[in-house]
Amino acid sequence: MKIGGIIMNKKALIVLIVVTIIFASFIEIKADAESELTTRLKESLIPLKTTEPRNGFEDLMPLKEILKDKKIIGMGEATHGTSEFFQMKHRMFEFLVEEMGYRVFGIEAEFGGAQVVNDYILSGKGSIQTCLDAMKFWTWNTQEVADMIEWMKEYNENTTDENKIRFYGFDMQSVDNNVDYVLDYLEKIGSNNITQYKASLKDSNKVYYHSNKDSLKKFNLKIDKIHADLIRNKDNYINNSSVEEYDLILQHIAVISQWVDFQTNGAKSETRDYHMAENVRWILEYENRYYGNDKIMLWLIMDILPIVILKLKRWEKT
Repeated sequence: MKIGGIIMNKKALIVLIVVTIIFASFIEIKADAESELTTRLKESLIPLKTTEPRNGFEDLMPLKEILKDKKIIGMGEATHGTSEFFQMKHRMFEFLVEEMGYRVFGIEAEFGGAQVVNDYILSGKGSIQTCLDAMKFWTWNTQEVADMIEWMKEYNENTTDENKIRFYGFDMQSVDNNVDYVLDYLEKIGSNNITQYKASLKDSNKVYYHSNKDSLKKFNLKIDKIHADLIRNKDNYINNSSVEEYDLILQHIAVISQWVDFQTNGAKSETRDYHMAENVRWILEYENRYYGNDKIMLWLIMDILPIVILKLKRWEKT
C-alpha cells in the first residue's frame, strides 16, 4: 500500500493508526487535565488588591482558614531585590501579626546583624541606617526593608512587652556583629578575662576578610575558650544578666562556630543550608521557651526555602 509516496504493508499501517489514535487520545486527555487544573486553580485563587503594606487585609482574610494550623510560613522570592516581592512580604507579615498572632520574624541575613535590627525595633537603639548597614548584603539595603523595620518599631511602641515583635537572622556568612555582642556581654557581666578576650580578638577583621585554614583554626580556638568560660561561669553570668540573655549569647557563639565550619568546608551550599535550618530551629525553641511564641514567618529566596523547611520537618520527626 502506498501512502504519500511511501510503500507500507498492512502491519506497518496498523501500527501507524494505533500510534496516531494513542497520540490523539493523549492530546485530548492532556487538554482535559489542563482544563481541570485551570478550573481548580481558578476556584482556589485569592485575588490580591495590592502588594503595598498598610492597606488593610480584606483580600487576605481567606488565608486565615488556610494558615490557621501552620507554625512556619515561608515567603520566598524568585529574585533578590524586587520591590513588589518585598512589599508583599511586609504586607503578609503585617497580616500575620495583626490577624493571626505572629510575633517572630526570621530573614536570610546574618544572625548578629539582625540582632542590631532587633535592638532597634525593641528599644530604639541605633537608627534605621545602622540596621541596614548591619545586615551588610545589598538586598536588605532598600527602602522596602527600611519601611518594614520602621513598621515593626512603630508596632512595638504601641503594644505591651508580651506582644512585641522580635527580629532574627538565620544566616552565618558574617560574624563580626556576633563577636561584638559576645564581648559586650562579657564586659557587662564583669568577666575577669574581658581585657584578654578583647586583645585576642582585636585583629578579627583580618580573619573575616583574609582567612586561611591556619588563621581560622586559631580564631576558633579563641572562640572555644570564651565558650568554655561561659559554660564554666553559667550561674554567675545568669545572675548578672538573665537566662534569656545568656542563652542568646551562647547562640552567638554557636553561629561563630558555624561560620568557621562554612569557611573551611568544601560543600559550602550544603553547609550553609544545614546551619540556617539549625538556626531557625533554635529561634523557634528560644521564642517558645522564653516568650511563648511558637510561630514564625521566614523571608528567604525560593531555592533555599524548601531545603530549610524539609530539614526542619525531618528533625521534628526524630
